[in-house]
Amino acid sequence: EHTNATIEYTDKKYYTEDNSITPFMFDDCYKLKTLLLPNTVTKIDTNAFWNSYLVSITLPSCLETFSCIIPSFYLSEIKISESNKHFKVIDGTLYSIDMKTLYRCPVNYSNSIFNIPEGVENIYASAFYNCKNIKYFEYPTTLKSFGHQSLAWMNLEKFILFPSVEYSKLGYYSSINEVEIKDGFSSFDASILGRGGSETEISVSTVIIHSEVPPT
Repeated sequence: EHTNATIEYTDKKYYTEDNSITPFMFDDCYKLKTLLLPNTVTKIDTNAFWNSYLVSITLPSCLETFSCIIPSFYLSEIKISESNKHFKVIDGTLYSIDMKTLYRCPVNYSNSIFNIPEGVENIYASAFYNCKNIKYFEYPTTLKSFGHQSLAWMNLEKFILFPSVEYSKLGYYSSINEVEIKDGFSSFDASILGRGGSETEISVSTVIIHSEVPPT
């Protein structure tokens, strides 16, 4: 419809908008496994796929704006036309066309090491949600931020923290055998390893700090 409709439900707001997948449009659609979006869609908004069980999603060729996390336990296939001017998929992983943002890695990524390409600056929220095969990362020198719950439901052998990178609360029912904190932190906020509640923190077995004087 050409007129926008808004419905309030608890803390969620539902509405329609031309050529857009609006917030919570596919919220709680547990039976929905495969989604093919029309090429007229230019924007996918925040939380459009909240509480989704998506396995496969085909993004529209005209997509310009993607501000949505895809926190699905089962997402194993992400497709987008090679003609899209804003996003691309490499080895199943969704990136911005300039390769500065890594949006989402599929849960069936098979390698134990994920090489974040040189040039990537931002790891989007929930980027590696439930990617349990990944045990290590190789980091680019260009990295600037690691997004909210980007390590949710993962079991990593090792994760390295750099003072030049901004971290949000990384984990949610996750475990890391070894956390390595590089030299250069004057202070360190341990809450980045969790979401806030004790039952949702990352379980960490070993912490290595390289600073001669440990950060506060």
